[in-house]
Amino acid sequence: MMTQSLRYVLVEVKNLPIYDGLNEVDIFFNSFEREVPEKQHIQALDWVLCTTLARWWGTHKGSFDDWHECRRMMRT
Repeated sequence: MMTQSLRYVLVEVKNLPIYDGLNEVDIFFNSFEREVPEKQHIQALDWVLCTTLARWWGTHKGSFDDWHECRRMMRT
């Protein structure tokens, strides 16, 4: 009987910059390029943009009085 071992090494960026769509995009890019190695820009950007809405919601969900105001702000 043979035992197989699978090893997976993941290099993970711990402090990805946040882009919530409200800040100047160049500020985000400057921070992103400082924190993330160039070889990982596209892969890391995929993670950052996937979590953008969740972070935005976590930041702003207490700011709305009604549904219409929430919709208006999400479209901005």
